[in-house]
Amino acid sequence: MANQEFYPHKNEGVWQYFLRERSGQSAKCKLCDGTLKTIGGSTKGLHTHLETKHKINVRKKSADATAIDDTSGHNEPPVPKQRNTLDKYRYLKSDELSLPSTLARMTACDGMPFLLFTTSTDLRRGLHAMGFRDIPKSPNGIHNVVMNHAGDLRAQTIAELASLKKAGVRFSVSLDEWTSGRNRRYMNVNVHKGGNKFWNIGLVRVHGRMPAERCVELLRNRLNSFGLHLEDDIVCIVTDGASLMKKVGKLISPEQQLCYAHGIHLAVLDVLYKRGQRQVTSESEKACDEQTENEQVEHVEDNEEEVGEEENTGEIANESTLDLEMVCETEEIDESDYAGMFTVDSPPVQMNDFDIINDLLPQYQQSVETVRKVVKVFRKSPTKNDEILQPYIITECGHEVHLKLDCKTRWNSLLEMLSTFLRLRIPVQKALLDMKQQSLVSDTDFENIQDIVVALDPVRVVVEALCSRDTTLLSADVALKLCISELDTHGSSELATATAAALRTRLRERRHLAGVLRYLHDPNAASDPDYDVFTVPSTSVVRQIVFKLLQRLNKSSFATGNP
Repeated sequence: MANQEFYPHKNEGVWQYFLRERSGQSAKCKLCDGTLKTIGGSTKGLHTHLETKHKINVRKKSADATAIDDTSGHNEPPVPKQRNTLDKYRYLKSDELSLPSTLARMTACDGMPFLLFTTSTDLRRGLHAMGFRDIPKSPNGIHNVVMNHAGDLRAQTIAELASLKKAGVRFSVSLDEWTSGRNRRYMNVNVHKGGNKFWNIGLVRVHGRMPAERCVELLRNRLNSFGLHLEDDIVCIVTDGASLMKKVGKLISPEQQLCYAHGIHLAVLDVLYKRGQRQVTSESEKACDEQTENEQVEHVEDNEEEVGEEENTGEIANESTLDLEMVCETEEIDESDYAGMFTVDSPPVQMNDFDIINDLLPQYQQSVETVRKVVKVFRKSPTKNDEILQPYIITECGHEVHLKLDCKTRWNSLLEMLSTFLRLRIPVQKALLDMKQQSLVSDTDFENIQDIVVALDPVRVVVEALCSRDTTLLSADVALKLCISELDTHGSSELATATAAALRTRLRERRHLAGVLRYLHDPNAASDPDYDVFTVPSTSVVRQIVFKLLQRLNKSSFATGNP
């Protein structure tokens, strides 16, 4: 110890009272010349020495100074300006920074398996640096922490919903089916209140078949577990237009609103697909079709309408929210209580194949296949892309832009591929000229591509607007009207005209609640003569609907004669 040499380290925090040995394994107190070990850079012994022998609390002084200097006016507690990150997390003491909430986010949002928390050294070091000491050392231990935290959140949700329910708040519900990568079926249920507030009350596991009656039972049980009653507390449910979901809407008391975004998706398919099913050419396909027909017959006999059932895969679950499902539905038009207000003449559409462009008109199909071929040429050859195409793109755009290949089951990826190709028309033509393949893409192909982009781009914009959480049925009407108007302005495009007509047909099935809200918002509102879709019901019809709704949600008031 006599040969050790000590030097000043830092003039802040605990080190303002100590000198540090060159190797960093010990420190010397300036006040009493005592030598203390700091193995691994730990300063705990230094703090203890100051607090017990010299009655100096460096942590408290630093925290007090930070609190005095903090004049930002924020509601968050001030964070001490200390070098040690551990002290910061200890000081905040926020539920969001607790070990259970951190593990729950990492497993649920980031998809980390429980085993990873026990096998990854770096991950455990990171959690340890955040101040977490009691990290379970087994996957079951991590599982127990996450599930216990889920139970706490569930209890908080139940208490919050009970408080709102006591205050007279009513809710709406959105639900849909989902199939995991392990081929397990679930039904997701969300509860909504006014504004953007909503609660996800979990996935309901579906075993075997799920007819409409079974779906209603599962929904009612899940709501009851959170203290809500389907008939008394739920104003409306939002679903897709599958036959199963349509029947669910008929079996329950709450109103039903069919999803606008899904209806737009089906309208696009009405235009891009041929009417009717594709011809089966192989024996295996015939056998598959026969099996499918037998299953459909059994479903009809059991009143299980699952023809239009939407099923995602684990891959689809990771796609953007705008990547709408390509599992098409047979949406039959049924007479409802409000059918007299609207004219519905949409024929049913059935599809077996999900390559959208396969059944386009021949000229459009050929043009899209040509684009796919050109894109593959440059995507599969880095040399042609880097040395021939990209120099022209950089000259034209100022930076690199890469051609995109569409996914055959995503109409918005088709739009993205064609839009990018159309934008890079000049660089692509120059590159093909250098490769002596200038005849591969003709001017007619670019005209056809332009027609498809003109027809699909307004649809993409309106889907983005509809998927915003701020969108209401009234604002959705404005967005849809602008979309149809934009398509009508391109009357020379056959696809744009057909898309506008398909949108009108699909929207007629979904607007009875929007018409009522429009009337309640403006009693003098009238149906738009230029857009026969956006109709407004008569006063008598609105009165019947509103009276029925109030009678269901306020049974006690109506029972006493005071509605």
